[in-house]
Amino acid sequence: MLNNLTARILLAIVLLHEISYQIIIPIIEPLLQHIQLQHSISAGLLQGINIALFTIGVAIGAPILGLLSDRHNRKTLIITCLLLLLLSTLMLSASLLFKSLWLFGFGRFLSGLAGSEVAIIQGLFAAATIGKQRAV
Repeated sequence: MLNNLTARILLAIVLLHEISYQIIIPIIEPLLQHIQLQHSISAGLLQGINIALFTIGVAIGAPILGLLSDRHNRKTLIITCLLLLLLSTLMLSASLLFKSLWLFGFGRFLSGLAGSEVAIIQGLFAAATIGKQRAV
């Protein structure tokens, strides 16, 4: 059973992940304008690549982290994912500075991998919920 403080910390981690997913929106436009002029790629295609890389990262990371969380300490995995999220955010910031599409793409993919921590947290809440507290 999770105590109140632990539940709040886990929910704050999920909120941090969601904020990091959405905070990239203001950065995308200047980067896309530069890349679009440099490579003559449409903005819609670049937006699609942005969304696809994040989703592919989550699709790859969630099953792997699910298996690892069964075998290893979940707390360590969550901290590792938070460090990956920090690294991916730094990469996304650097991609704006250097106007690098590759750095941006790898940062989004890494952000998706780090976002797989949400599946671990959902598993923690599901395991901690007992009897009548569970939804059908």
